Parts: sequence; C-alpha cells; structure tokens
Amino acid sequence: MFTLKIASLSLIVTAGLLAVPAFAETAAIPSFRSIELSAYPAAMVDDVRAGLAARLPAGSSIDDARALLRGSGAHCRVPKADGGMRCRYNDIHMQDDIMQDVSWTVDFRTADDKVASFTVARDPASD
Repeated sequence: MFTLKIASLSLIVTAGLLAVPAFAETAAIPSFRSIELSAYPAAMVDDVRAGLAARLPAGSSIDDARALLRGSGAHCRVPKADGGMRCRYNDIHMQDDIMQDVSWTVDFRTADDKVASFTVARDPASD
C-alpha cells in the first residue's frame, strides 16, 4: 500500500508539471511588491516592460498574460469587448518617512483572446 501511494503521488506530480502553462519555462517577472521595496522603483518601468515583452510576445494568450501578472501581485479585470484588458497593482511607497500611494498599470490591447500590445505605467512616474 505504501508503494501504491508513492506511485500515485508521482503520477499526480508529473501530471501537474505537464499542465503548467508554456510561459512558466521562463522566470516570472519580479513581484511589484519587491520592485516597490527596491531603492528606485520608478526607474524599473522599462525593466518591467522589457520583462513582459520577453514573456508575452504578440499572439500570447490572454490567460497567460493574466496568470503572469497575477503571479506578480497585480489584479486583472476581465477583457472588454473592445479588446482591452487592464491589470493593476496598488501599494504604498515609503520615501524619506513620507507615505505615497503608488499604482502599476498594465493595459493590454487584445484581438481574438490574444495579446496584441501592452503599455506599462507607474503612478507616480517618479519618486
């Protein structure tokens, strides 16, 4: 019975690994929280944009885009009928003992449930 449990567990783990989305082969982008804890988070917008572009080229599925952004701490809305989808991360940034609301927004343009393009913005744009 013990051997059967180990064999069953191995089968479950193997099946789980096969079900992982294709984008998981590349490392996830850093979490927005870790970016905000860095010394200069406003300087990271281009890095986030480049990281997303490497992992979500045009034609990637919207589900992969949502999963990737959720994994980084953002919340994504349901894609709109006009072909747009917004993902957002909100936090509070501390600098020089001053608290400031901060928001990361990734706006996707979609076509046929695929990523067509996206923009990345951080508000405030500088600290």
